[in-house]
Amino acid sequence: MDLLTRIQVITELHGVICSAIIGVVLLFSKQKIYRGGRILAAAIFVNMWLLICDALAWLCRGSDNIYGSFLVRFSNYSVYFLEYMLVLIITAYIYSIVRVVNPDYSVITRRVIFSIITVDVLLLLSNPVTKIFFVIDKQNVYHRQPLFWLSMALAGSALLLVGMILFQNWKYLEGNERMEIIQFLLCPIVGAAIQTFYYGISFVNLGITISVFIAFVAYMRRLRKWQKERELVILKSQAYLLNSQIKPHFLFNSLNVIQSLIEEDPDTAVVAVSRFSRFLRTGLKLEIMDSMVPIQTELDYVDNYLYLETLRHGDKINIVRDFGEDLDFEVPFLTLQPIVENAVRHGICKRLKGGTVAIDIKKTPDGHLIRVVDDGVGFLPIEKEEKDWDPDEAAHAGVGSVNVRNRLAIMCGGTMEVDSVPGKGTMVTIWIPGK
Repeated sequence: MDLLTRIQVITELHGVICSAIIGVVLLFSKQKIYRGGRILAAAIFVNMWLLICDALAWLCRGSDNIYGSFLVRFSNYSVYFLEYMLVLIITAYIYSIVRVVNPDYSVITRRVIFSIITVDVLLLLSNPVTKIFFVIDKQNVYHRQPLFWLSMALAGSALLLVGMILFQNWKYLEGNERMEIIQFLLCPIVGAAIQTFYYGISFVNLGITISVFIAFVAYMRRLRKWQKERELVILKSQAYLLNSQIKPHFLFNSLNVIQSLIEEDPDTAVVAVSRFSRFLRTGLKLEIMDSMVPIQTELDYVDNYLYLETLRHGDKINIVRDFGEDLDFEVPFLTLQPIVENAVRHGICKRLKGGTVAIDIKKTPDGHLIRVVDDGVGFLPIEKEEKDWDPDEAAHAGVGSVNVRNRLAIMCGGTMEVDSVPGKGTMVTIWIPGK
């Protein structure tokens, strides 16, 4: 085995191993395969078989037995055919991206590409008779024919048409997508151009392999983006759920209190109506439901809530605030209010004599700590190794707290810990990382 053959075979076997690993990662990932993922998986496995066939063609080159003769012919024809199939798969993959950003894009170009590859396949099928692309001599050695370039030109023109698809949809694609697709297309085109004039290392296969790896990296980036978008949709629905949990009982009780104050204490009723309207105005701002807001906005929302609850429960609710001086940070909207509501409704108001809710904010070297402490009835947390809450815990501490924890983790990397002792009270500690 000469040096060139060794380099070729080793390079292609490395490509086979990498393709197999990537394919397994795609197919057996815990994450669902999204747009274009199955097409990419097909490209990876076809590329893997292409590299195996080309390595076999080089290894069996010049073999003097019947098995070697068969493998040389089978592997060389397979290499040509699989290269054509990869062009079609690449086209389908680009279309899967384009149709997402431009659903109305025509399929005419795709049909033209299919027609070009069909011509290439028909010429390949005629090769045993016409010898148009290559011949294999009696020593089982592969030789190019003068019209070998036609095979590369047809496949290359198909890829150039794929490039035209990119150009026609340029404005619909993001900057990263543009560069990834350009690199994805250029590698096999450059490889085909070099191989047309130089016989030795299979530059086309090398270019296709690099192209597939680029596509894999780009796909994983888009997958993370799609997952992030999905998480944001979930966060928004959780925020709406939190708000809907607050409104029914709270609105009814607050309106009853204001109604009674109109006759008994008109001045206080005016203040209560103002506080109530501010609470509603903030809670109905749809644009901040899934957003980070200044901590002061959240504190004002909590303050309006507590004012109205204090009007209803009177001396049963005692509020202690210690905010410090540094309030220059943001939290996800509806972080504090559900926690404070749990402390009031499920904590101190369960006691006949009521109790105290303390809200404490402190700056730390790596962020801010927020503590909400009540001396209410408490509850018995379920002990387990992980911090995830199950439905039974939620029944004690409130579904709102579960959503708050999830939204903190996703939106700002924050954490929330709950410590509770039955009969003594509950402490909720929220950590917001610094910028």
